[in-house]
Amino acid sequence: MALDQNTQTALAQEVRRQQAALRVESIKGQMTALGNAAQVIGSLSQDAGRQYVSAHQELAALQIGAGPGLTSEFGQYSTIDQLLRAERFAGKAASIDAIKANPQISEADAEAAWTTAALAETGRPALVVPVASYSVLYRANLLAAGLIPVATYEAQRAWIVATDKDAILGI
Repeated sequence: MALDQNTQTALAQEVRRQQAALRVESIKGQMTALGNAAQVIGSLSQDAGRQYVSAHQELAALQIGAGPGLTSEFGQYSTIDQLLRAERFAGKAASIDAIKANPQISEADAEAAWTTAALAETGRPALVVPVASYSVLYRANLLAAGLIPVATYEAQRAWIVATDKDAILGI
């Protein structure tokens, strides 16, 4: 059965109405997204402004000789020591988190968590000290301190699961 002219016109108008409503909603969504982006950019801009003021104040203080003296960045640790410490502490924290999140995690997966975090922290393409070297040293220290009965990953992992993260990081 063929549609008469009035029915065809009504259907065409309905399709156009639906398409227009879809366009309106799409543009409304874009406007909402842009508004959200503007809020984020505004917040980032404010943060950057605060950082600029702080950095400018620090520079002014240093220029008149009112600096902090020896700090963790200058004095006690060389740039290489700082790199090693950044790598070690980031890796250690990440592997502890991985082990506590999954007490049955394999040594390879715990070492992968270490490596990923250490590389992210230092921005280097490779670790300065291989994870396996740290593992051997930590196990030897834990065994010598009487904290684990044998120098195995399984004993170390069980100790990590049972020990507070801050206590582990302090060792």
